Amino acid sequence: MPEADGLLTGFFTQHQGPVLPLVTEAARTKKMLLALEQEIDYIRATVTGLGISAEVLPNQIQLTTIAKDTDFKNMMVNLAEHRAALRKIPFKPPMLYFYISSDYGNRKHPKTGRISFHHGVDLAGTWQENVRATAPGTVIYAGTEGSFGKVVRVQHDFGIVTTYAHLARITVRLGDYIGENHVIGKMGNTGKSAGMHLHYEVRVNNKSIDPVKFMTVGRQISVAGELRQSNLVD
Repeated sequence: MPEADGLLTGFFTQHQGPVLPLVTEAARTKKMLLALEQEIDYIRATVTGLGISAEVLPNQIQLTTIAKDTDFKNMMVNLAEHRAALRKIPFKPPMLYFYISSDYGNRKHPKTGRISFHHGVDLAGTWQENVRATAPGTVIYAGTEGSFGKVVRVQHDFGIVTTYAHLARITVRLGDYIGENHVIGKMGNTGKSAGMHLHYEVRVNNKSIDPVKFMTVGRQISVAGELRQSNLVD
């Protein structure tokens, strides 16, 4: 008999006609390992597509040719590490109820009328709505800043900084470590603003990224931390 490859096709049996393959335990283990590896690959591709360096993510382990029990355990640990990394990235929206009143990119400024690049998105919500931190981090600025009015900036892991501007009130202080959903202020109209809204920015290593891309990924993450594959993200 040749060495078993995990799929016993019945080639050497006396049966006539097609024979359904019998999947061995080794083949099932290999299939499960490949599924875990696929999810890890998808997490890494999605995160790096947002400008985050792969070097700051957990090390990725490689499957061996022959699946072993230890491989399954190591792959599960590696997947848990990657899911934990997702929880440190600002994928949540900063307000519970809002609509986007001004997109990211080139636009006509509502106050000056000039065409300029908008490095964030403007979110309009209900009166004095709570503005929340979109991921765990440290407050690196809390005060007034020119045309932005009252501003809070939060430093997150992986070189990410989020900015919350035009606030009516600030409820955190410089140096505070805050968790996801922590209320950092109230939506307002301070600074050079054409109406009540929140200006929200996400920067990775000081380069602005469209916050909608982060929020889109956030909608794909299940309660268990699984990043469901979707065609919503390029």
